[in-house]
Amino acid sequence: MKRLNEILRQCGVDEGLSLRSGITIDRLREIESGASATVGEAEKLARALHINLRELAAASARTGEVDFFFRDAQRKSDYGVATKLSSRIASSMRLLPDRDIAGPWWFGQFRKTPLTFEAAEENAQIFRRIFAGNDQLGPLLRLPEITVNSMGVLLFLIGSERIDGASTFVDGIPYIFLAKRFSARMLFTLAHELGHLIVQINATAVSLAVDTIAERRKSTRNLIEFYAHCFASALLMPAQGVGVSLQQIRAHKKSRDEELGDLEISLLARIYGVSFYVAARRCEDLKLLPRGGAASLEHALRKKFGSAEKRGNLANLPPRPELFFPSVPETLLASAVDKIKKGDLSIGKASEELGISVLDLLKVNEPVVN
Repeated sequence: MKRLNEILRQCGVDEGLSLRSGITIDRLREIESGASATVGEAEKLARALHINLRELAAASARTGEVDFFFRDAQRKSDYGVATKLSSRIASSMRLLPDRDIAGPWWFGQFRKTPLTFEAAEENAQIFRRIFAGNDQLGPLLRLPEITVNSMGVLLFLIGSERIDGASTFVDGIPYIFLAKRFSARMLFTLAHELGHLIVQINATAVSLAVDTIAERRKSTRNLIEFYAHCFASALLMPAQGVGVSLQQIRAHKKSRDEELGDLEISLLARIYGVSFYVAARRCEDLKLLPRGGAASLEHALRKKFGSAEKRGNLANLPPRPELFFPSVPETLLASAVDKIKKGDLSIGKASEELGISVLDLLKVNEPVVN
């Protein structure tokens, strides 16, 4: 597999890979140099590199270039994750019709600099003005739909224990990858990745942002991560909306304590579709909680109730709204169906490229096969 030779050259052959795969280092070097791997060797390497076997066969004119930029992701995740992302992009390139674009229409609508809290607040307001009918108060639970249908982002759901999300532009096309998690966490990660995309300077240059689980709460150490966090918080919980919501919550509250309580924050979190910690951090940003209050409150609730979510359930707070995240980008699905109708693509190959079962593809492709 030519793809496997490329992967070994990029990730490097060492004793660790030899031990994980059970293949001698001499044999690994032969494969790296261009020798054909057996199916058994390919399976062992796929497991060692955390890659699906079918992804080893992915190839396109741009795959090598995309992989080159995605190699930076190894520092934050692992080679298997980076290859999974680049494989999805390579597949989409094969499915999408050729087009020459400098970037999506909305790319120039946002401030690129400075990467400050104030700029993030302003860009969040611009986003809501463009995509949410200038609603600067309410929840933005339709963000996945807006991202896909209004912004033209190719949104992929992936399985990963190491990263929460990633985003990039390739040939002017925006991509976002979300790890399958608790829906509130996914919504914030989606907004966070949008924060990365809107401040990109060049939509035609490949530049990968990978957000790991370990670094989620260390965003203040990295300016772009700090900015993306601020943007996501402001987008999902607009300052004016939080103020109005708290007024309404306190109007029905028996106690008149001025200090913000954990149940009020939990209710805010459920109204806006975010996690308790995100809601509490937003309250910190708006100076409704002292700095460090979010972490302290969450720790206390975890210790006493198991989690902030369980505390909210025990208090009979309203249930969380349902959020829908499409598993396959509609644009790719439509392009694949069109190619099947024209006879340019088999259903089996389309299933492989999209990463879904033939049965699922047949369901959306029934007019073609009946």
